[in-house]
Amino acid sequence: MLKPLTQFYCDCCGEIIKEPSQGRLEWLFVFDPAKFDYVTKEHRIVHDGRYSPRPRMNCYNLYGNGKIADAPLTKFLDAQTGMAELLSFIDPGPKEEPKYTGPGVKDLREYLEFMRRLTIPHYEEARLYWPQAIRDNFFDGGSETFVYDPVNLKRLIGEYEGE
Repeated sequence: MLKPLTQFYCDCCGEIIKEPSQGRLEWLFVFDPAKFDYVTKEHRIVHDGRYSPRPRMNCYNLYGNGKIADAPLTKFLDAQTGMAELLSFIDPGPKEEPKYTGPGVKDLREYLEFMRRLTIPHYEEARLYWPQAIRDNFFDGGSETFVYDPVNLKRLIGEYEGE
C-alpha cells in the first residue's frame, strides 16, 4: 500500500514516486479565447528528472501546445501553503483577478482529480481500482462523498489489491 499523501504514481512511467522530494508537478498554460486569458490544463505528477527510472528519457517532460510550467511536488503538499497553491489555480483571488472570469483551469473535472490525488488520503491508490469497484457495485448506497472518504478508500484498496 502507498504511504498516503507521500507516495504517488508517476503520470509518465507509472512507477511509484517514493517520497515528495522526488516528484514534480507540471502543467500547460494555454490561451482560452472565451476568457481571453490563459488557463491551465494537463496537470501531472511526475518524477523529478534526478529520480526518473527512465535512463534516457526523463519523466519530467510534458509536451504540448502551450507554455509548460512546473513546481516541486513538496510545494503542493505543504500543510501551511499547499491548499492555497491548489486553490489559486481555480481562483487566484480578488487581488490578482479583481473581476472573476471563471476557473483558471481548462477542465475543472481533470483539475479536481489532480487535487484529490494530492489531498485525500488513499485516493491515489484507490483510483486504480475504481473501474472494478464500480463494476462490483462497491459504492452502491453511498453518497457522493462516500466514494472519497479515506476509510472507504482504504477498504477499497484492501479488497482489490492483488487481484
